[in-house]
Amino acid sequence: MRKTRVHWSVVALTVGLLLISLLLLSPLRDDVRSAGFSASPEPPPKGGVASPSARSVPVLLYHNLAPASSGLHRTNAMTVTVEAFRAQMKYLADQKYHTPTLPELLAYLSGDTALPERSVVITFDDGYESNWEYAFPS
Repeated sequence: MRKTRVHWSVVALTVGLLLISLLLLSPLRDDVRSAGFSASPEPPPKGGVASPSARSVPVLLYHNLAPASSGLHRTNAMTVTVEAFRAQMKYLADQKYHTPTLPELLAYLSGDTALPERSVVITFDDGYESNWEYAFPS
C-alpha cells in the first residue's frame, strides 16, 4: 500500500509543477494576467462576484496535515490540523463552491470555457503522506 501512496504523491506533485510551468512559461501567461490573475488580486465585491462566471479563481495551497493531538501545527507553521482542514472543506461544500478539475482549469485559463462564480482550486505543494491519508477523497 505504501508504494501506491508514494505514487499518488508523485502524481500530485507532478501535476502541480506542470500547472505552475504552464502559468509561468507558456504563451498563456499574458492571457492569465488579462483574465484578472495577479499576485494580489482585488477582493471581490461584497456578496460575491457580480458576473455569472468566475473572473478569477482563488487557490488554496496546503503543505502538511496533522491531527491537532500531534501538536505539530504548534511548531510548524506550514502544518494545518486535520480538524481545521475538514472544517474548511465542509465550509466550501456547504457554500456550494466548485472545485474544477485540472482540465477544466486549463480550459478556463486558455479562455475556452467559463467556470462557476464560486470556484476554488485546492492544491498541496509537496507529496507528504498526510496529504493522501487525510485529504485524498475516499
